[in-house]
Amino acid sequence: MKKLRWCPDVIYCQGWAAAVAPFYIKTAYRDEPPFVNAKVVASLYSQMPDATKTERFAECLKFRDANKKALTAAGVDLSQPDSLGRLAVAFSDGVIEAEAGVSETLLGLAKEKGLPVLEQASIQDKAADYRAFFESL
Repeated sequence: MKKLRWCPDVIYCQGWAAAVAPFYIKTAYRDEPPFVNAKVVASLYSQMPDATKTERFAECLKFRDANKKALTAAGVDLSQPDSLGRLAVAFSDGVIEAEAGVSETLLGLAKEKGLPVLEQASIQDKAADYRAFFESL
């Protein structure tokens, strides 16, 4: 993005593989011009892999200011079975309930943190619902 000189308004992190992106954007890249004013939105799904099987997961995430101290300060406990979802919620500016069956715990964390949450968008109006949600940030 630096070479393109483009600064996104919203960065949409979709799926479990992108669950770590909000963490990096809000810590390691927080002072980079393309990310300074960007809002990060994470989508949550009913099936999220369990990251607790990797004992050194926190060490694997270390990069610049993205470290265990940042995780602890945000209240992220990587020993929880839904730790990828917790990681995404902790460092996002908004959350989308992408399908039915999303963990009530994760949705509760988002609401407790005061994040805007887009509950399941209707099939007919999904594009309009997403657009309105992104514009509300």
